[in-house]
Amino acid sequence: MNTAAPLQPKHTDWKVLYRAAILETNKSVLPLWVSEAEEAVLARGRDILYDNSDPEEKEALEDALYALRAFKAAMAAHQSCLILSRRTSQRERRHEGD
Repeated sequence: MNTAAPLQPKHTDWKVLYRAAILETNKSVLPLWVSEAEEAVLARGRDILYDNSDPEEKEALEDALYALRAFKAAMAAHQSCLILSRRTSQRERRHEGD
């Protein structure tokens, strides 16, 4: 959906990066968006760790971090499946030639 180059987390609200990451459809930049969003969420969490900030934002940060990490795990699992699928296809082609 969003094909623009990722923004720098230092200059962007964590919510913007989070939304950009979860809405991204370009697989080539998706890992970068997810990593930048995760960094921004963690940085904001450190910023508000000891102050009396909005408890709803703290909960939103926890939810966002959980979702981003689940997203990263799903991307890694998908990548592993693609690799296994390619290897299986290569083996099958070699056996067809025998």
